[in-house]
Amino acid sequence: MKNRDGTIISIGAGASQLPLIQAAQRLGREVVAVDQDPEAPGFAWADLAIRKSTYDTGAVLAVLREIQADYNFVGVVARTTAAGALNTAVAVAQEFGLPGLTPDLVEIATEKANLREFCQAHDLPVPPGCRVDALVQGDSLPPFPVIVKPDMTLAGKTGIRLCRDRKNLAGFVAEAAQVSGNRLVEIAAFIPGLDATCLCWVHQGKAQVITWWDELVAVDQNGRVLGLGVSLPAFLAETHILAIAEALVARLVGHFPAATALLLISCRFTKEGEPYFIEVHADLGGDTIAEVLWPAAQTSIDFFELAIKVAEGALEEAPSFSCRPTALYYGVNGLNLPVTALRTTGFQDVLVQQGQVEENLALLKDIIQARNLRLQEWPGHLELLGIKERR
Repeated sequence: MKNRDGTIISIGAGASQLPLIQAAQRLGREVVAVDQDPEAPGFAWADLAIRKSTYDTGAVLAVLREIQADYNFVGVVARTTAAGALNTAVAVAQEFGLPGLTPDLVEIATEKANLREFCQAHDLPVPPGCRVDALVQGDSLPPFPVIVKPDMTLAGKTGIRLCRDRKNLAGFVAEAAQVSGNRLVEIAAFIPGLDATCLCWVHQGKAQVITWWDELVAVDQNGRVLGLGVSLPAFLAETHILAIAEALVARLVGHFPAATALLLISCRFTKEGEPYFIEVHADLGGDTIAEVLWPAAQTSIDFFELAIKVAEGALEEAPSFSCRPTALYYGVNGLNLPVTALRTTGFQDVLVQQGQVEENLALLKDIIQARNLRLQEWPGHLELLGIKERR
């Protein structure tokens, strides 16, 4: 007998997908989970396990067709950066008439060159660049300095470098190609500034921004781009600068009227406040954001239950988000930080909560000094705070 509350199809049953499976069950849904790993932790919580690769779209669809009579499919979720799994989620949604991502949206969310070309074609601000192979064969390079990064990211900021001249370019490109899912590399003009990411609900070609957070990024003396932490709410929150960025987000999303999803859209802001699109994520965010930062900063919204409601097409309006200033700094356990509230997260990271966003961000200088980080580019937030000039 079909569950009248419906069944969620989980593309993946690994640790990152487990919170979505558990959230679906809290909401009374059954869960059919797909994963080729027979020991995937999500299987212990799922109502049915399909032991197939999330990349094998045909095999997954075949099994789902066989069981369709016994389940009331209402949504599909995939918390992954992998194009193969995201495309399977798209195919499942299309096959069974479910809300979800679209193929063209997955293209710009998984390959950086596709995002750049899309933005250029639709007059949206994006750093100029080109896509090359490991031998640096491709279109004309943008002027130096440039950011060299995997075209198809597999893990965080791995393989991303700031390159100031041609002598280091070949080595940086080869490094990035090794960790790129398609073995191609995006070379983009370097734009000094700061990074922030918005979480938005995309539905019927409209974007409703739920919140922004700061991505605290630096560059070491070897050109490696370092993620030092994240902070909520964004430093530029409630300013005309974010209002401009949200108008651009709305324009971008307007080109995908068939998509229903939660998207993370990252921008780089110059010190003059000009936004440039740098990434679109369709993966529902990494564990430090959803599992650690979000619940520490606020308790009114369960991120994973929100994701399930969006996947079902059951969300009527974006939730109102308010939070206390909270920062999550990576790899700083054991440092003697001058904070009023300190909490380890279990990820070798530290949560800091103080009265103002500026107080949390001011700790960046102490963290950089305590870790003895030698930087050629300090986090852009510090320049705006007047704490440390960029080098």
